[in-house]
Amino acid sequence: MMSGFSWNPIGFSAPVPTSPDFVFSLPPFYISVTSLVSFYLRTQLHLFTMGGAADAKNGHYIGNWGEFGCPTPQRIATYTLSSNRQRPFAGAFHAAVFNTFRRFRSQVLYVAPPFIIAYAAMNWATERNEYLNSKPGRLLESGSNE
Repeated sequence: MMSGFSWNPIGFSAPVPTSPDFVFSLPPFYISVTSLVSFYLRTQLHLFTMGGAADAKNGHYIGNWGEFGCPTPQRIATYTLSSNRQRPFAGAFHAAVFNTFRRFRSQVLYVAPPFIIAYAAMNWATERNEYLNSKPGRLLESGSNE
């Protein structure tokens, strides 16, 4: 180690004279850049460990896992209602009837026409099939007179 210099937690520092006739002492600005970097890394070590990480986008420390840097909330007003005063189904049946009617009325023109067309087509096909499989239908379609 070099004489006159001492090691402290920040790094190397210049010796401070201790004689009483020395009135002016130099401020401890004689710290190397590597000492500053090592000090910064030692003091900010919790940012680079698994307990917490620096935000990759902004570089802010958001706390340990599950904390996200927020202290526990204080002074939260909580209101409760007695269980014998609660009405969970108040107006539910009345609203269900009118809500069902409203929804049916808004969707009936989208659903009903295709069903009506499909029903008419199936009814025509069934009647035509029954006619063609009957005696008059077979006679008419075959074209022969018996």
